[in-house]
Amino acid sequence: MLEPTPESNSPSQGRRFALPNPLGFWRRLREERYRRERAEVSRYLRETTAIALVVNRLYEEWREAVSEPIQDGQKAANVSASYWWQVTDRLRRFQELSPPRPARRYHKLLFGALRNGSEGAEVVKNGFRFNKYVEISRGMGLLDSYVEKMAAAEEELRRLIQRYRLLDDGAADEAGRDVPAG
Repeated sequence: MLEPTPESNSPSQGRRFALPNPLGFWRRLREERYRRERAEVSRYLRETTAIALVVNRLYEEWREAVSEPIQDGQKAANVSASYWWQVTDRLRRFQELSPPRPARRYHKLLFGALRNGSEGAEVVKNGFRFNKYVEISRGMGLLDSYVEKMAAAEEELRRLIQRYRLLDDGAADEAGRDVPAG
């Protein structure tokens, strides 16, 4: 015959009831939010960094193709038209992305850079096509602004990478050791 067992909350077992720790609760919430934001930012940056790298490569190739002295304005116009088309296509793809909240500043900076690159390439293209040196100069000014805004976007990218430790080993995240204190 089976003997009755004491109930789980009986004093004979010596079990104590504990109240939940509110600091632990808030810490878990913060850690979960950090992990969720880290995953969102990581996905977003993978997509946008690919676009930014291609646009930078295209800019360098275009810059080399139209370097001084320019012998043939129509050839420079055609190279600029190709560059404009490719940058504008990347700008359209970029506009389809929606940034996570922590990456909104980066998104705004990169959007401004891509927009200036597209507008500058279009103005330069038309300037070369119709031999309007004022337009070429104005377009080059927009492209100089593109370079400045890309540098600002790279700084913001660097900040996001450091904040969310995106270059660290993912094993630390699994153990929960890389969640910032503040």
